[in-house]
Amino acid sequence: MRPIRADVPPRLSATGCAIEVWSATCRLPSRHLFDLVFDVRLGTFAVVADSPTFHVRVSSDAGVTFASEVNPPGSEFFSDWAIGNGTIFVSGFSGAFGLIHLAALS
Repeated sequence: MRPIRADVPPRLSATGCAIEVWSATCRLPSRHLFDLVFDVRLGTFAVVADSPTFHVRVSSDAGVTFASEVNPPGSEFFSDWAIGNGTIFVSGFSGAFGLIHLAALS
């Protein structure tokens, strides 16, 4: 395993067993709190954040490239995110629960 460098963001491999270095960068403008989620079944990687409106960038090639940022309806403070079977699940401070379908983002 290579050492993690502070100046390069880590990248988890699709198997979750190795840490590699990203050669591409995904930026969510002015977002300090975000999550990285990976849908093992579909191979979809997403960078998700709130401000409190939702901000989502999706990659279908394990983070090599990303689609443009999408802002699906909804908002939440201090959100927690999960992904599975083509759906992003989000919940936050208010206790509300939201679903964002990946097919609707394209």
